Amino acid sequence: MESSRNDFYEGCRSRAIMLALEEDRYTGDITTLATIDNRQEGRAVIKAKEDGIAGGVDVAMQVFAACDPSIEAVFHRR
Repeated sequence: MESSRNDFYEGCRSRAIMLALEEDRYTGDITTLATIDNRQEGRAVIKAKEDGIAGGVDVAMQVFAACDPSIEAVFHRR
């Protein structure tokens, strides 16, 4: 029962991600298109001032993979 519930939630999450990305699929995100060269590469470092829990990392990874499977994301912790 737990496995089928997890499969259901995973399916819902995947569908929500695809619907959110679909919004800009054909016309593109206007702000991004106007301000960022499509050949530009990016890098981000996010640091927390205090100890805590980073929520949503698995969702972020799913979004990255849906946008471009070649995106690399590395997470470190102290």
